[in-house]
Amino acid sequence: MLRYAAFAVVGFVVLLLVLGALPQSKKAKDRQVIDLCWQDQGRKSLDPGAARFAAGACEMLEQRFRETHGTAP
Repeated sequence: MLRYAAFAVVGFVVLLLVLGALPQSKKAKDRQVIDLCWQDQGRKSLDPGAARFAAGACEMLEQRFRETHGTAP
């Protein structure tokens, strides 16, 4: 019985490693870029003009995402 549990654990770990090695989809990468853009835009060290410029860039990325993937990010 212990042998089967050990095989199950090893199999589960191998499955996680294989799934983690699979490349992300284009859609997932695009979402991640948008999230990072908004994080950068929210930095307190940006002056108001730079923050507005960054917000415009993030909005442009969101619009491209909608046009490319047909859904909101």
